[in-house]
Amino acid sequence: MIGMLVVETIGKIRRLHEIEHAGPGIRRLLSGRLLAEVGEEAHRIDPGGAWFETGHDPVIGRVMAPGSAFIRCMVLDQDLLGRPTFRAWSAEEAAKPRSAQSRQFFDTLTALDGA
Repeated sequence: MIGMLVVETIGKIRRLHEIEHAGPGIRRLLSGRLLAEVGEEAHRIDPGGAWFETGHDPVIGRVMAPGSAFIRCMVLDQDLLGRPTFRAWSAEEAAKPRSAQSRQFFDTLTALDGA
């Protein structure tokens, strides 16, 4: 398995892409405020709040406060090492410019004791 930790800083765009990632993971809001629409559910996220993304449901982030930034942490299959996990939900979404800036802190092979 690989462990990945990324910080996403969101620009002035109010609605992020409708996306999914290559696998599940937890997110934690560092600053700002978001409305996270994950599948059929919507959650208002304040600083310090966390949410889970399955990797199989469409996700839309709506920026509710300037300066929003969050941490994305995932544990994925090792064949994804060094590959992007971002997947636009549709060709139309893929054609839009990205509004978030990512800083990846690590993407490394990870072994879990007893696994």
